[in-house]
Amino acid sequence: MPVSTWIAVAETARLQEGVPLLVKPKGIGILLIKRGAEIFAVRNKCPHMACPMEQGEVDEFELTCPCHGWVFDIRDGAFVRAPEIKVETYAAKVEGGDVLIDFDGETG
Repeated sequence: MPVSTWIAVAETARLQEGVPLLVKPKGIGILLIKRGAEIFAVRNKCPHMACPMEQGEVDEFELTCPCHGWVFDIRDGAFVRAPEIKVETYAAKVEGGDVLIDFDGETG
């Protein structure tokens, strides 16, 4: 069973509603996206052709890759046209004034 490794990655004050914020814990690009009271953490690497997604457009709970228009649900990482294809996601929470993600530095 994997062990949770919560690390602080940003101050909550840096987040703007629906605007991806790039953070790089352990050198790995992750986007934080605020939607209402929730914060989502998504790998900044499209599974299609590894395009960085920080310039992608957010609409409700969907993030569109700026390179080829692939659309992913930020809640679970699923590609909307083929849910078996996913971008990595990470659990996120707020403690004090910080955003923490469950991240051990390993990527698949």
